[in-house]
Amino acid sequence: MNLKKNLKLFLFLSLFFNFLKAAELKNAEVSFTAVGSPSFLRITGEASKLDYVVATEKGGEKFDVFEFPLKELSTGIDLRDEHMKQKYLDVKEYPTARLKFRQQDKSILSFEDKKTLEGTLSLHGQTKAVLIEAQKKGKRIQAHYEIKLSDFGIKIPEWAGITVADKVNVETSFEL
Repeated sequence: MNLKKNLKLFLFLSLFFNFLKAAELKNAEVSFTAVGSPSFLRITGEASKLDYVVATEKGGEKFDVFEFPLKELSTGIDLRDEHMKQKYLDVKEYPTARLKFRQQDKSILSFEDKKTLEGTLSLHGQTKAVLIEAQKKGKRIQAHYEIKLSDFGIKIPEWAGITVADKVNVETSFEL
């Protein structure tokens, strides 16, 4: 009898905490801009889904984690989207991009005004340190950072003599 009660309690608590674990952020926007060569070419992509979770690792260390499903990216051109997702990002094998920030004594989301955030970006099977410039206005947070595709083992896209630059600008904004 006692074992049955404990099992029910364990199952209830497991479901409850898993339910609270992740949240989709409101009014999220994720976008990128890649400049081509020749430099007049600009490729932009965007999506509106961004998940957030506070993760606790061994030893009790807490992290703010943002996860973005790469399949949601759209440049507005179906064939380019297909190439980007299949040939370059390989979303079947690497479906998400993940930003992770170590919490000091509180969440990184609790800052006011402007802040430079140090974290890691996991993309295409690689994890690299990133510096993100963030600004908070009311409940809205906007962030900007730059990545190099080659740092993450992503081939530089090219087509018909047009090559995309290695550096890509990423913008993210969401409401708390």
